[in-house]
Amino acid sequence: MPGLRLEGLADQAARELLDERFPGLPSAVRERLLAEAEGNPLALLELPTALSSGVRAGEAALPANLPVTARLEQAFAARTADLPPVTRVLLLVAAADDSGVLREIMAAGGVMAGVLLAMNDLDPAVGADLIQVDGSVVRVPSSAGAFGGLPGGHRRGAPCRAYIAG
Repeated sequence: MPGLRLEGLADQAARELLDERFPGLPSAVRERLLAEAEGNPLALLELPTALSSGVRAGEAALPANLPVTARLEQAFAARTADLPPVTRVLLLVAAADDSGVLREIMAAGGVMAGVLLAMNDLDPAVGADLIQVDGSVVRVPSSAGAFGGLPGGHRRGAPCRAYIAG
């Protein structure tokens, strides 16, 4: 059965969806959610529900890393399930790393996987739109920040950071 590749919502459509479902969000919260979701409709609907009512009302600061819901975790786990094990390790390391430095991510992934990794080990994650590589910089979209199904159930900022320091 042929696959169907879905694109994220355009900026205006994403704004309308967020405003319709979560009217009255403070501008800073709204803009951060839009940026983090990157047009992903599920993320637009789920990320706000993971925030405290104080954050949604603008009475508390946004956390550095947005919390995710079980639905987002499940969706991400389903998208990573068929990736090769070394690609899943690289995805975990890239998501846990705030620098996005490709060289460091490859080195840390090699340590975690216990093997020497090649650049093409990232290709399955790039092809699945789970990670973006631009020259020497790696970026994991925030809406993909739920790590159900990855080794140890790690999340952004988890202990694997020790491997990244370099």
